[in-house]
Amino acid sequence: MAAVQRAVSLRLTEATFQGLKDLATARGLSMNRVVEEELQATILREKSKRLSEAFKKIAEQGKEYNSVEYAHSAQAEIALSGSSD
Repeated sequence: MAAVQRAVSLRLTEATFQGLKDLATARGLSMNRVVEEELQATILREKSKRLSEAFKKIAEQGKEYNSVEYAHSAQAEIALSGSSD
């Protein structure tokens, strides 16, 4: 199934437009494809950054807050039983 596409109108300075055009030409891609790839990369970086920050906050709470020791026996019981249900 094809992904739904949406149209977006951008207002760029002449210098930014020319830079985008030159970059697209150098990469052998359309300007649309360059913008889409760069936006996807930015979104991925930002998601990764937010996730990393969230993990740091959890770590800063200390062992009492983020301990998973309580789950070890339950996990071992499931793992050793051979059951996947």
